[in-house]
Amino acid sequence: MTRLDMSRFLEDCVVVEEDTDDGLGLETLYGLYISWCHLQGETPAPEAPFRDALHRQGLQPCENDPASYAGVKMIGPAARDFALNNEPCDLPEPHELAGG
Repeated sequence: MTRLDMSRFLEDCVVVEEDTDDGLGLETLYGLYISWCHLQGETPAPEAPFRDALHRQGLQPCENDPASYAGVKMIGPAARDFALNNEPCDLPEPHELAGG
């Protein structure tokens, strides 16, 4: 992954809100990146180079939780794709619908 790719990913997919401790975990952020790559027709980099590229772009993990990035929020088409394809669904299981 080049720095330009990471810059484009961050521009397309995240906003950083400085006044909040809420944010995204590394696993979620990497999943968002995979969704973005899929939509762009690109091959995603492995997680370790992805994490290093985040740091080079100035995103640093929380001091008390190195797997979390405070203030980072998802935006854009890749966020919708990630949410639709990776969030658990609260629908009942098929056997529950059949009354069994």
